[in-house]
Amino acid sequence: AIQNNHPETAKELIKGGAEVNKTNASGETPLLLAANKGYFEIVELLIQNGADIQLSENKRSSILYFPLLCSYSQVVECLIKNGADVTKEEDLLYLACERNFLN
Repeated sequence: AIQNNHPETAKELIKGGAEVNKTNASGETPLLLAANKGYFEIVELLIQNGADIQLSENKRSSILYFPLLCSYSQVVECLIKNGADVTKEEDLLYLACERNFLN
């Protein structure tokens, strides 16, 4: 559902008991995968259903890094409003400025 941006399928899977914080073999959560692809509806759905933003961040980078890099503004705003760590990397401020995310 996440790989191909199918929010309705994701919603049904969550209703059926899918774990929103389960990691894949690479340690990525559904929230990280959706955020990295810019799938705002799925990001919002996962957060509304208990996805843990801090769990989705890895030791090397913030969950905000790739969405900022790709200018996925809705995803970035949603993650920040829901507690993403904006201080995790020095590059985040640079990317935010470069992509005109700071008002």
